Amino acid sequence: MTSFKKILFRGLAYYGMLRFGLWALRLTSNTLFRTVRAIQSHKSLYGTKNGDSYAVITGGSGGLGFEFAKQLAALGFNIVLIARDMEKLEKCAEQLRSSYEIAVRCIKFDFSKAEDSQAWIKLADDLRELDIAILVNNLGGYSWTPFDKQAEDEIQALLQNCMLTTTFMTRIVVPGMLQRTARSAVINIGSFAGDACIPTTAVNCGTKRYVHRLTLCLAREYEDKRIDFLCVIPGMIETPGLASFTAGTPTLVSSPESVVSGALSHVKTAHLRGHISHATTNMALFNWLLVNPITRGFFVKRTFGLKA
Repeated sequence: MTSFKKILFRGLAYYGMLRFGLWALRLTSNTLFRTVRAIQSHKSLYGTKNGDSYAVITGGSGGLGFEFAKQLAALGFNIVLIARDMEKLEKCAEQLRSSYEIAVRCIKFDFSKAEDSQAWIKLADDLRELDIAILVNNLGGYSWTPFDKQAEDEIQALLQNCMLTTTFMTRIVVPGMLQRTARSAVINIGSFAGDACIPTTAVNCGTKRYVHRLTLCLAREYEDKRIDFLCVIPGMIETPGLASFTAGTPTLVSSPESVVSGALSHVKTAHLRGHISHATTNMALFNWLLVNPITRGFFVKRTFGLKA
């Protein structure tokens, strides 16, 4: 019996050592892989040698979208800005052209009203000729209205902007990305709201959850197809949209610059299986404070001026 125990304990010890060795090997290889990817520039990682690769950005006429445009332009990518206000688009395009030696295209498109399939077909035709290296699905929306008082058109706009636009834009560009020799990337802008349960934001929280899951599923579906998928999960961002927020006391507000630089850093070093990242490390704590039943009441009231 004593010898049996020795054999059993020795076997368990060897098994534990094997598991630890495999874990250490995997950690080392992943670290090495991420380091190699990190020292590569975005241009060499996602671009082509002739320099005609484009980054397509929805909602690119201001705020977070335009910040993505500026940082990607600085990396040498040509830019396609898509939004509904052509005047704002042209101003942004002129600023990019004057600051960087790149090509900029503007496409006027109102995603909130794109119910006609022909509109999507035309948009796909406009983008088909381009070598799209990076897609940034930045378009979104927020509403702080009790669900029973939300207008139907407001709900429709949230669903259209957050869910349908992200889905259809990704569907448009992925076939072209599969034909590229270089890697490609799809960056979806989610929100900590996808993991939180915030009163008066039910539809918004639901749409952001959809974006999270869509990104994860696509990352696994195309893990061996040279397409990196990243879902950025920020909290409140210092954009023009936040200026209209007057309820409560917004806390942990991130700058567009930090969110975008963090996203591009993560997508550049992302594992082949795709990657989901909090744009700021303190958002994990913030989200926990909003969800935890002990702290939820205080933080929901203080941050949003709402009842928990």
